Amino acid sequence: MLEYLDTAIVNAGRQIIGGFGIVFVFAFLMWTVSQKRRGMGAGFWGRSYYYFVAPGVMFHELGHALGCVLTFTKVVEFAPFRIQGETLGYVRYVKSGRFQAVREFIIATGPVWLGCVAIFLLGLFLDGSDFLPLYNQVFAGEAPGFIEYICGVCTSGIRMFTSLISVWNWTSPAYLLLLYLIFCVTSEITLSPPDLAGMWRGFFPIAFCIILINLIPGVHLLAIKLSDVLAPGMFAVHSILCFVLFIDIAFYLFFRLIARVIGKRRR
Repeated sequence: MLEYLDTAIVNAGRQIIGGFGIVFVFAFLMWTVSQKRRGMGAGFWGRSYYYFVAPGVMFHELGHALGCVLTFTKVVEFAPFRIQGETLGYVRYVKSGRFQAVREFIIATGPVWLGCVAIFLLGLFLDGSDFLPLYNQVFAGEAPGFIEYICGVCTSGIRMFTSLISVWNWTSPAYLLLLYLIFCVTSEITLSPPDLAGMWRGFFPIAFCIILINLIPGVHLLAIKLSDVLAPGMFAVHSILCFVLFIDIAFYLFFRLIARVIGKRRR
């Protein structure tokens, strides 16, 4: 009995960390870096910077709106791009009904899932099927351990980043457009503090359900099978989020370099 409980808790932990924990970590890191990058961008170009990344803002809010549609949540107001202080857009919806915490999780994380799909498709147009390394290509044979999995995600993120640079072509309008769209989506895929709060509210009931399912004899086998089926998709999501983090860091360092050059010239 104790061995069964131990195995069930371990399986549930793997599913929770693999499905949500890694996304939480990347979401927090992206928010931290993007706040600095956005602040520096707005410092250089003022409100013009917000208009420059407007397609990404609208796509972000579309992710929230799509989450409302999927959870049958009534949308009160949809403003895909409207500058109000530090707020660039918003979706207001009715918070009522059953499973509200789970609904908020889906709505809050909508930009992440939709953004990953958009980046994947833009990457396919940019560099073909080699843009995103596949799960089976990175991990051959048995399922990887946690450290091996994280190393695989980081390696895939780096490969995507270098792939973006390797097809560099300033003379191609199509390439420049795709590069601009990738920048817009990656710059605004990050979750805001209210989004992170909504994600946390929904995390605990979802985690409880995952643990409960793994404790039920017979049903736990379906949970294990489902996690195996979803593993390649979640690996793609984690790799794309790692790629987004690298893009954010690269542009933040680029803005810092510009700031130093301008500062030296003014002296």
